[in-house]
Amino acid sequence: MKSSKLLLAFLIVLVSACGSPSEQEIEQRVQATLGAKSTMEAAVKATVDAELRTRVPPTAPATPSPSAAPTQPAAFFEDFERDLGGKVDTARWNVGGNDSQVVATQKDGKLRLSGSAGKKDAWGGTVVSPSQYNSVPLNRLGVVESKLMIASDHTGGTVQMHMKIFVAGGETWRAANCGITADENRQPRAMCIVEDGNAREGFVGAPVAYDEWHTFRIEVDPKTPEIYFYLDGELLGSQIPSAKAWSDPAARFGIQLWAGRYSGASATTYADYFLIKNNRERSVSFLATPPAEANATITPSPARALSPTATRLPPPAAIANACQDPKAKIPLDIPLVDLRVGRVVKVTTASDAQNGDVKSVDALNANPGSDGISLREAIAATNNTPEAETIEFASELKGSVIQVGSSRKEGLVLTGGWLIINGDINGDGEPDITLDGSLGQPANPPSTTGIAIASSYNVINALNFVNFAWAGIILKPCGKQPCSERVLYGNRILRNVISGSGGFGIATEQAGVGKEASDIGWEDTLIAGNVVKGVKENAIYLMAAFAGASRNRIVNTTVVANRISSSAVAVGIFAGDTATDWSGHPEPIRGLSPVQYSDANVIQNTIVSGNSFEGIGIRGILIEASNMGNRNNSVRCAKIIRNTITQADIGMTIGVVSESGSRETNDNLVDDVEIGENTFKDVRNGIEFSSGNEFGDKTGGNVVNNKLTNMTIRDNIIQDYKETGLLAWAANTCNSTYGSLDNSIQRLAVRGNTLLAQTGRSSVGIHMTGGWGCRGLASGNGIEDLNISNNVIKDSNTGIWLAGGTGVTAKNNRIKAVLQGNKIESKEPTRISNNDDGASGNTVEVTTP
Repeated sequence: MKSSKLLLAFLIVLVSACGSPSEQEIEQRVQATLGAKSTMEAAVKATVDAELRTRVPPTAPATPSPSAAPTQPAAFFEDFERDLGGKVDTARWNVGGNDSQVVATQKDGKLRLSGSAGKKDAWGGTVVSPSQYNSVPLNRLGVVESKLMIASDHTGGTVQMHMKIFVAGGETWRAANCGITADENRQPRAMCIVEDGNAREGFVGAPVAYDEWHTFRIEVDPKTPEIYFYLDGELLGSQIPSAKAWSDPAARFGIQLWAGRYSGASATTYADYFLIKNNRERSVSFLATPPAEANATITPSPARALSPTATRLPPPAAIANACQDPKAKIPLDIPLVDLRVGRVVKVTTASDAQNGDVKSVDALNANPGSDGISLREAIAATNNTPEAETIEFASELKGSVIQVGSSRKEGLVLTGGWLIINGDINGDGEPDITLDGSLGQPANPPSTTGIAIASSYNVINALNFVNFAWAGIILKPCGKQPCSERVLYGNRILRNVISGSGGFGIATEQAGVGKEASDIGWEDTLIAGNVVKGVKENAIYLMAAFAGASRNRIVNTTVVANRISSSAVAVGIFAGDTATDWSGHPEPIRGLSPVQYSDANVIQNTIVSGNSFEGIGIRGILIEASNMGNRNNSVRCAKIIRNTITQADIGMTIGVVSESGSRETNDNLVDDVEIGENTFKDVRNGIEFSSGNEFGDKTGGNVVNNKLTNMTIRDNIIQDYKETGLLAWAANTCNSTYGSLDNSIQRLAVRGNTLLAQTGRSSVGIHMTGGWGCRGLASGNGIEDLNISNNVIKDSNTGIWLAGGTGVTAKNNRIKAVLQGNKIESKEPTRISNNDDGASGNTVEVTTP
């Protein structure tokens, strides 16, 4: 992060030092470049005037409506809609430059850059750039788009508003700019420019008007590399830069919005939105967004479509997204994934040594060292080779054990991307190679993990992992420094066997803690057909943020056909977990001051289906949005379908907050969860969930306004449960100082389930309460729009038990429910009570159609 900010500062200085041509000079170059394109400009202007432009007053620009229905998601999208009292959101944007006269404000859904007249014959500008400034390979760049406007209140001189793509490659710099420029003599023009250092390589442009919105779009073909410029959806022109650095895989880029003025000019300029995508229809810069922006979409340009880089592994076939398409089939088995793509690198020794030439795959083949090619050498060489590769093992290595960390005391890290590692030598779907971490653990923590994935589009197939103290496989962004991969895409973890590991089997993991580990993500991840047994904590752990990291996202994850046994938790899904003041953290995490919280993290579109869990010590599946003082975290759209959970303490737990922290925990959300056709056997409780809990010995704050919404529990079989088949409460508090206030479960459907209690137990089929208080206040909590229908409940003491409040500190909580069509064979079929165990002022409203 520090190096990224230095790069940003360096680029801003370059802008200031290089200056800008006068409008007359720009016009001369434009005309020389355009030549016979004036007819095209006139056509573009006529089309735009007739169909796309909407005149607005310069002092209060109206938000334009999109010209077409959006179809493609944008992972980085800013619409400037948040009302911050006129201030720019410094958590997301940096404002800088060499012109203090230009003021940036955010108001009425716009970014506004305005200022009074500056010095005569001087150039100045203001830069607005993402605060988490990412240095990303240029060949990942595909699309940058923004809607811009310049008002008619300019005072003369040159005024420009550009969005710039800066490229730092070698010892020079390049830029591709699009924006609006104007001076005292001419009407404003849309201008797109390719620059190489101080030289302008090409211009394309068209006349536009003041006080009108115009959409600028830059698309880059990474193969050519040709740069295409669009104005209001029409192709304006293209350029192929002459500089070799544009095609250099080592070249990096950064993004910024920029307002500049020359010769004493002043004006008001606006940006309505800003987005980035890459050439694989993935975002290249990643800043996680609040829920309202999480589904932001754009329309791709109709003139041409960007194609993937030919020398790279194409993305694996997409998993059907049941969260977006209700008709999509939920996968129940391992999807088909190609296990040989690109160049094959053959591992010929079980050694962990690295004594060959790993500068590239060709170099390693030419000089493999005295003992042949090791797995460590093969990974290092593929990391350094910018193509798709497959690592396979020689047939004579079947049954071999590789002692990871035995030579270099380092783990195995995938930083190059586009790599397949296939440990199935004979093609029977079972691992033939074992990775053992027992020798590498004591001296160096990195070797406590079998393989760390720190890049995109990798496949790890059929390896056996044993004796790794932390995890068998982790997905960890930022494997290189400066951080090159803040978001990991398209990784596949298939048919591996993980046993005897310490904390986790397969897990997402941050690169650090707190702010430095914020604004990262994992997208389109497949975890299928793995066997995980005997890990101490979570066998599969999807954690977006931990120990103060914020704005991280896990999107489009499929966990299917895995077999998990003898673990504490089979599948854990956590959006924002712990703050840095938690007593369980080691120093120096616990000593950070001020305390850092895990806020605004999102886990979205998760499928857990066709898995088998057995002998689970705590919970089969745990979904948790937040805890310990963290805020604005969410788990959105989870499909838990056709899993079998046998011999677990609790089959499944869903919670917004599980423990308070050193401040109030509020505004966390679990939304759109479907739990269907699962089988739970021999459990204490089958399914339990709540929207807010306050317990433990920590001091801090209340648990307030957390929500669990739009949940369906359907067609499950819960048999041989000991206490409760389905247990729910809107809120719970067992802290004598702080309470749970105004938390809610809304729109909950429990239908078509079969609940068969273990005989001879004092059990309840379905037990729900609005607020549960043993110490501290539980008030204002509720379960609303609850529908319990067509369930079969047998052999329990009580079939359905609804209580408005339970416990002496539960007050003013509520349940509103509909009961219909249930078949209950219990000593007490239904118990409805406003107040249980000393509670007061609580209510239950039941309708029985």
